[in-house]
Amino acid sequence: KFLSPSLTKDFILLYRISIFGLLIVAALFIKFSINQEKEKITDDLSRTSEIVSRLLSYNIDYLRYQLHYSSEQIKEDQNFRSNIQIKKILSSFVNDINNQVEIAIAWNAFSWIDKNNKMVVDGAAGIMKRPVDMSSRDYLQFTPHSPGSMIFGQTVVGALSKRMIMPMGRGVFSDDGEYLGTVVFGLDI
Repeated sequence: KFLSPSLTKDFILLYRISIFGLLIVAALFIKFSINQEKEKITDDLSRTSEIVSRLLSYNIDYLRYQLHYSSEQIKEDQNFRSNIQIKKILSSFVNDINNQVEIAIAWNAFSWIDKNNKMVVDGAAGIMKRPVDMSSRDYLQFTPHSPGSMIFGQTVVGALSKRMIMPMGRGVFSDDGEYLGTVVFGLDI
């Protein structure tokens, strides 16, 4: 009528071994699935980072070109001290970048900082009625001594936008080496 005690013990042992075996198989399956998912995520991140890298590189090159081009226009203008002409140059850039479909970096500033570290013109806001003192900006310590270089500053709250930006500037020099001011571009963060 009843199973013998040794058969019951064998059945319980077999049951425990089966459960343990199933747990091991399940753990191995989960580990395999996790590893496959990790590889998929790693591949996706790698591809995405490649795309982001190319976009950033393109956009930084584009901005470098625009800073160089606007600097050259300001330098070549016989009235480089004319804020009206600088406003035209910066406004032209603002219009160009707004029409540049492929630009992926959000930006909010394209400004002229004179040699006294005052923001006197902004590409969007125009000629400043009250120039903004920018002397606390770290990159402005370097632009008067770095002809042709694009200098990145520490992230700050934009003087006009009041948003977090990473500024980058390029010093503008006359043909005889006189520092005229800095063209500044602010990247939204």
